[in-house]
Amino acid sequence: MTFGGINVPRDTYDEAVPHDMSAFAQNPIITLISFINQLQEPALEGDYYQATGLTELGETLLLEMMQRGMLVEVDHLPRRTFVRAYELLVENNYPALGTHGNSNRGVLYDLGGVGNTGFGGCGTPGVVGGMGQRLRDRIAEIAAAGAYPAEGFGFDLNGFAGGRRPGFGEDRTCSQEQSRGCRSECDSSLLGISE
Repeated sequence: MTFGGINVPRDTYDEAVPHDMSAFAQNPIITLISFINQLQEPALEGDYYQATGLTELGETLLLEMMQRGMLVEVDHLPRRTFVRAYELLVENNYPALGTHGNSNRGVLYDLGGVGNTGFGGCGTPGVVGGMGQRLRDRIAEIAAAGAYPAEGFGFDLNGFAGGRRPGFGEDRTCSQEQSRGCRSECDSSLLGISE
């Protein structure tokens, strides 16, 4: 957990917060200056995310959402809450959304849920269509669940700003130089389609 000096773990999720950040929206600099020493402390090690999972109120909320046919997005949940949410989803045979690409080892698709994926930024140098392997694996996982073999694409914060950068040149993010000029030969092989 980053910012170990600010993120003080609590035994109970809804107990009083350890730091007052209520003025942050109006004056972020002044609010953070008082925490300058805590901001420089190293990350915390260990499992500090809501040790109890879903509270009783949280379970009620999730069940009520299901009764009303609401969409349940699970990828933003802390780990233990994620596990308990899936237990409830499975018990009720209710689909969910995995908008950050976590299919919970295919359980998302077994329940009829919808996820998303991306191509990632780097392929395997010398392997034509290597960047599409994650998508091919995901489509196979969906098909194995008996669902329509299609997957959404999504960009989180900042839209396309979070998209992949070049795989070659000085601005690349890949650890190894990727091949250039691969468009015509790679596009069709990306999904395993032969021309």
